[in-house]
Amino acid sequence: MRKNESERLRRAQNMKWKVNPLKEYHFRVVGAEHTTRPQQLQCDHQCTYIIQCVNPVTDEVELEFCPLQAERFAGSLLDAIELSHKSA
Repeated sequence: MRKNESERLRRAQNMKWKVNPLKEYHFRVVGAEHTTRPQQLQCDHQCTYIIQCVNPVTDEVELEFCPLQAERFAGSLLDAIELSHKSA
């Protein structure tokens, strides 16, 4: 396990999950072996954990990312937000 990956996992494990009163999506970090959609998880980085996006109503896992995929996805979302502000 890479050093920064182990630090992220340690921090994630120390987080205390709270009840989500606003019914917003929440995330959880689990070992990669707990993926709900192994055929859709596109990780060839040998990541030992994944990030799951959980639906607040159904409590179903809707998206799963390895840490590197999550960083790329977050960057794309930020780019889209910036673009939407420029076009408003």
